[in-house]
Formats: sequence, C-alpha cells, structure tokens
Amino acid sequence: MEGSRRKTLKYIIPVNGSKGWHPGFDPEVTAEIVALAAEIEAANSTLKSISQDIEEFMAVVGGPVVSVLATKRAEVMRHLADGRYKAKAAGIKAGNRYPNLSPAEIRMQDEVMRADIAFEEIREKLEPELTDLEARIHKAHEIAMR
Repeated sequence: MEGSRRKTLKYIIPVNGSKGWHPGFDPEVTAEIVALAAEIEAANSTLKSISQDIEEFMAVVGGPVVSVLATKRAEVMRHLADGRYKAKAAGIKAGNRYPNLSPAEIRMQDEVMRADIAFEEIREKLEPELTDLEARIHKAHEIAMR
C-alpha cells in the first residue's frame, strides 16, 4: 500500500488555479492514476478485512494467542481424567476389599457410589466448559486460516 502511495507522488504536478499554485494530478496520466486509486482501495479493503478478522479472533479467544484456550482445555481434561481415575480406583479398591462380591455388588458399595457421584458432578460441571473451549479453539483456527 505504501508503494502505491509513493507511485501516486510521481504523477503530482504543480497546477495554477484560481487561488494560486497547488499540487494536482497530471491530466495526461489519468488512467494510471485511476489504476493506482483502485489498487489503494483494494489494499484498504483487504486491510479492513484483516482488521475485522483480528478483532473477531480476539473476541473469540479473549487474547492474542490460542494457547490460553488450549491450556484451559488441557486443565479441564485433566480434571475429568482425575475424576474418572478416582472413580475407577474406588471400584478396584472395593473389589480388593470384598473379593466375594460380584461387580454389581461392588458398584453398590458406599465408597464406590460416592466416587461415582463425585465423578458425575465433575463431569456435569466441566463437560459444557470443555465443549465451549473446543468450539472457541475451532473457531479461532477457522479465523486464523482465512
């Protein structure tokens, strides 16, 4: 864009008007001036589009980089995995403690049920957040690829 503006300067000539001398465009190079004006307008529209993409990206991500969302997503996934692990570990411990019980009976033990309920609460709380984070990351990548 700056180069296009510099090119226009070479077509400016002094013009004597009713109020004296002032800069104006050479009437013999009108076609070149129109082409440069179109080039500058195209560059301005591209710049505006890029500016809008940056604003949209910042609104979606909440900052200049996606890594913030990716870090939050990893943290949520880690919390879900921890909850799943604790629920599974409670079942294994109960199975070791009560080897005579069937798997269905082990699932009915208080410590296993508490662990399962805790995992379900964590999952109900974090899955919407995880879905939102993944959607925002996906949207940010779409914007970045434009």
